[in-house]
Amino acid sequence: PNIDMKAQYNGICFLNQMIFTEDDHDAVAAEKVISIYFTLFQMIVGSKSSLNTKMLSALLTGVSRAFPFSHLSEESCKSHIDKLFRVVHTSSFGTSVHALLLAR
Repeated sequence: PNIDMKAQYNGICFLNQMIFTEDDHDAVAAEKVISIYFTLFQMIVGSKSSLNTKMLSALLTGVSRAFPFSHLSEESCKSHIDKLFRVVHTSSFGTSVHALLLAR
């Protein structure tokens, strides 16, 4: 909350560049990164301000890249499905498609 939105975006872009493998240590790291993504996702979607499309796109990219390497169940992501559909209805076309691909 006290960090500038541009700094948060740059941090998310940095995390998006992490390369994960099938190793158990990478699975733990992927789960931690996904929790960071979902925490920021909740902060952005839950705020009253307009949705930052670049930030949402970066968050969705990060989740879709890290999820296959984590040992999280799909049920753990189901709690965010309503917010994903809100993004679909209020964001740009590209971000909406990205959110729908993640929701499937």
